[in-house]
Amino acid sequence: MKSSFYFILWILVYLLIGLSGSNALNQNAFVVAFIVVMCISGILNKALKNQIAYLMARDRYTFLEICYQNDYKEYLGLKRKNLVMALASFCYLAFVAVFLIFIRSSIVELVVFGLFAFFLGKRTLTLYKAYKFVKDSGKIYLPSDPQQRQVFEQYFQERQQKSFAEICPQATTKDNILNYVNVAFSIIAMLLGLGFMYFFGIMFFREQYASGAVIQFAYGCLALMFGVNDLMRCFGNHDL
Repeated sequence: MKSSFYFILWILVYLLIGLSGSNALNQNAFVVAFIVVMCISGILNKALKNQIAYLMARDRYTFLEICYQNDYKEYLGLKRKNLVMALASFCYLAFVAVFLIFIRSSIVELVVFGLFAFFLGKRTLTLYKAYKFVKDSGKIYLPSDPQQRQVFEQYFQERQQKSFAEICPQATTKDNILNYVNVAFSIIAMLLGLGFMYFFGIMFFREQYASGAVIQFAYGCLALMFGVNDLMRCFGNHDL
């Protein structure tokens, strides 16, 4: 499932915890929600492993085709998009981690958000270096690793004999259904994001809710951003 689904899932799990009326669940809402989301994610990844494999293969072949066509503009745009998405996520996680320190939240929440922020920060730095290198050089670079480079070379050789449509894996009925489901979740995530931004944008100006409203407003921004990104990927051109 795409990121949009998990934005919605977190909200639903927190909502159900709140409606449960259980003090124990509410006092440990983050831990409970984290465990539930991880379990659901594991179940879905196992149940949809073939569909997930298809989507990953489709994205991989699309990227290989961009390199084969030597489409520098598209290649740079992809690098830029990956950097922006990672940077936005890192800023949110880092902000939440700092916020949790100030409100003296539970050590579990602080450790989880802190670790996610740390590793995503490292990934963001790597993506920035890759983007800057490509932008400054003005051309596409193939991987220096021999095994990765061989994948590109094999694709280029095969591409000379076949069209992209012949090489790229063909979607099955289940793959198309999953794509439609992802479209629905993308749209819902966008609407929820806009709703969060509007509601908590208003709440920000009420002093007693200001601190919490900032976190939720940022969550809405991320949900909107990832919703738009997922929707574009669902309707992306995979017949280059």
